[in-house]
Amino acid sequence: MKKMLAVLAVLIGLFVVPAAKAETTPGLIEDCQDFARIDAVAKPNDSDFTSNEWISAGYCLGFVTGVAHGASSLDYVDTNNVVAELRFPEDITPRQLVAAFLTYVKAHPEVLDKEPTEVVAGAFIDAGIMTSAPLGTLTPSTKKPTSAPTDKESHAMITAVLRKS
Repeated sequence: MKKMLAVLAVLIGLFVVPAAKAETTPGLIEDCQDFARIDAVAKPNDSDFTSNEWISAGYCLGFVTGVAHGASSLDYVDTNNVVAELRFPEDITPRQLVAAFLTYVKAHPEVLDKEPTEVVAGAFIDAGIMTSAPLGTLTPSTKKPTSAPTDKESHAMITAVLRKS
């Protein structure tokens, strides 16, 4: 039992502690610097870097690409009621996303106290990697709001849509 608890403590230390530093922008910078060091080696071996460096590099890669993936699935409405979507080039690589982030934070030290997601998105915009494309314009409805459909009406609408597909 004691042996199992010791192994569990080591595993928690390996996976939880390194990932925790990326909860801040400076922590994410450290993680992404680990990624850049590993990426700079043509064929890195497991023994070339510590397990914490590998985990940090993976966390950076997952975080930065996760922000890109999440942003690319969003539509937004600007102040002129234009609906737009966020886009990334088809051939963008995770390496380029990380490089854009590291370049941005080096040039903009004033963002170090901001949330990492906000900083990563700002880096993508600054680098011209993330752009927006208009989809159309929202037209305000002239209809008066009606009451919400009942559960039975909602079920009927959903069933009708599913039958068509």
